[in-house]
Amino acid sequence: MAGPFVHEKFGAELGFLDKTDKWRLESRFFPSKVGGKPAWLDLLNLPPTEQLLCKCCQKPMMFLAQVYAPDDDDEGGTRVIKETCYHRTIYIFLCTTQLCNKKNSNENFVVLRSQLARKNEFYPPIDPPEDPDWKKDLVVSKFTKVCMVCGCLGTKLCGGCRGVNYCTKDHQVLHWKNGHKMLCKESVRVEGEDSMFTLPEYEIIIEDEKIEPQTGKLSTSDEAELKEFEKILKAKNPTFQNDESINESLEESVTDVKEDKMFLKFKEKIDSYPDQVLRYGKNETPLYVSDSNIPSSIPDCEHCGFKRRFEFQIMPQMLNYLRLDNISEEGVDWGTLLIYVCKNNCDDGPAYKKEFIWKQDFSGQNSI
Repeated sequence: MAGPFVHEKFGAELGFLDKTDKWRLESRFFPSKVGGKPAWLDLLNLPPTEQLLCKCCQKPMMFLAQVYAPDDDDEGGTRVIKETCYHRTIYIFLCTTQLCNKKNSNENFVVLRSQLARKNEFYPPIDPPEDPDWKKDLVVSKFTKVCMVCGCLGTKLCGGCRGVNYCTKDHQVLHWKNGHKMLCKESVRVEGEDSMFTLPEYEIIIEDEKIEPQTGKLSTSDEAELKEFEKILKAKNPTFQNDESINESLEESVTDVKEDKMFLKFKEKIDSYPDQVLRYGKNETPLYVSDSNIPSSIPDCEHCGFKRRFEFQIMPQMLNYLRLDNISEEGVDWGTLLIYVCKNNCDDGPAYKKEFIWKQDFSGQNSI
């Protein structure tokens, strides 16, 4: 089993994608994964449909990824999992509609957190064995109705066969046009997972990063390059000090160079592990792709008022696996997605609590 993400103080944990047996990605094995349908943690109290509609187009969003990461504290060098967070999973959804994918905007994303105590109404208080036949009845459909298309809460019932549920009219129409029309009135219907409506499914496996000291500052050679750049601009515009517009142009040009430096540092950092799709590092400083659009403040938890902390980030390499850049004419894109979660991991409120995501795009023409 891939195991949970458990951040240690000596560095980040990296996530890589791998194909695996489908049974390993079911809720009963507490997976970290991308694509397919959500492997819900709380199998009864699924998030309401309204929570998973895109803010821009009001259409249902697509499941992107989930990360299984029980919350832990370090007490005297001993890892201690909080009782109410013995099981804990973070879910990310997105809208792939072209017009909703705006630069440096998080409006087409939603992040949810769910957690359970060791003793709960769904799972036995033991680690799941490596057995595909273990607890096969631990499926979400045993506890509630789910949408045939996306696997989210399905409150709408097909009026024809009355045997298939959907989250919205949009998914009902989509399913009807793509095969259900031919099977709806049949007395015996065999319908699969409808993977044509979901992203390719992979398991996230974990590997520790060999960390190197990072100063967060430009090196001596970097600073020398910036000074040389300024010198060249001044030579081309000798009177720039008396010309406000030229002075502004100089500042913008220097800013662009600095952003390039941030991008180069980002690229240098990931070059040792070019296939990484996720970096997990609770309370660490995120790995930014640009000097622009860095979050200056993160909203507090809506349920308990505690601060949120950075927990992990999704890397641009994930796009290569999921073919998201081919969905539309311009494609879904990001430089990195930063996930911030309630530091208190509060239990108040719904079973799936909204958390915060920050989307940072590459500046200028930079890309991986």
